[in-house]
Amino acid sequence: MVTRQLSVVVLKVIQWATHHKDDPPPPDDDENKEKRTDDIDPWDQEFLKVDQGTLFELILVSII
Repeated sequence: MVTRQLSVVVLKVIQWATHHKDDPPPPDDDENKEKRTDDIDPWDQEFLKVDQGTLFELILVSII
């Protein structure tokens, strides 16, 4: 089961990277700028509609 979950996460990471490969770099983080969650791209919203375990694994992989 661990191997299957790892495969799902690796495929999701590849899918995300392929979709965003031509995105411009993000602007410098402004500490005074309010963080927003209402301006998330629809593609990313759909991408993150996964079960809680997969979402947790994606978060862990994103901070490596």
